[in-house]
Amino acid sequence: MGQLYIHIGRGKTGTTAAQRYFWKHRKALADRGVHYLTATDPKGGGHQSLAKCFIKSPPEYMELNFDRSVVLDQVQKELSSVRTEIVLVSSENFTMASPDQVFAYFGESLPGWTAKILFLARSQDELAESEFNQMVKWTGETRRFADFVADGIDELHFDELLEPWRAVVGTSNMRVDVYNSAARDCVSQLLSLMGLAGIGHNQSSTQENISIGAITTELFRLLNNQKIDSRRELFARIFEITRGIDVPPLYFSSEEARDFRKKYAESNRRFSERYLEQSREDLGCRRYSDEERDQIIRQLESLKGARSQ
Repeated sequence: MGQLYIHIGRGKTGTTAAQRYFWKHRKALADRGVHYLTATDPKGGGHQSLAKCFIKSPPEYMELNFDRSVVLDQVQKELSSVRTEIVLVSSENFTMASPDQVFAYFGESLPGWTAKILFLARSQDELAESEFNQMVKWTGETRRFADFVADGIDELHFDELLEPWRAVVGTSNMRVDVYNSAARDCVSQLLSLMGLAGIGHNQSSTQENISIGAITTELFRLLNNQKIDSRRELFARIFEITRGIDVPPLYFSSEEARDFRKKYAESNRRFSERYLEQSREDLGCRRYSDEERDQIIRQLESLKGARSQ
């Protein structure tokens, strides 16, 4: 019997970089007894189509251009030939999936195996900013950041997000941590949660799904209101022009960020007590200090002022 690790996200915690790293280093993982699933979505390295197979009500922006039965059959065939003691699958789309359906499927494919959930949370202020950046870049988001936040962001109450999974596998099979966005090394954190911290790697030398800067985000947001042919090519050209002169995509001042985090204090306390064995109303592990954040905001305001003159 073996162990199945299902990395369910959260999105914007280095998941894309981790998936591409695991895909690229499948042999090294296999040498350590870990089979990283190869069926479905080899280009991105993750298992997005597989996770989507178990989502009952997919959001409007989600692409479903695949045959569900083909994906499930391909994965089941691969799992039937696994010879390692550990299998790893990864997709941030699993957070929207039905745990009951997921475990029923894997229970049939890997009978008798123990399932464990891998999950990285992130400080809600940075997560909101990163999510906005992602939505503008990929899904055609047109709202201003303030409106985006005011309308509500899903999956920021991590205790509630994980509860359906915990209800199925139990707390002892949940492997949870807070993403260290300053280190930006999701791979090390996930390997550590799996008890495989000794595998060497150099994730920090590459960046995947790079965030666009604050000014670039605003340009993209405005362009999302227009009908444009070859949008992806245009955005890529703009990004190449602005990446060296733009500033990080921050929207909260340090005071605003603290106020935003306070909304999740009770949720974070429940989450940390259950999964981190300590009580934390603020998850920490942020990339920017208050001083750095305010300095970037001032720089952004200065750029906006110069542009309006």
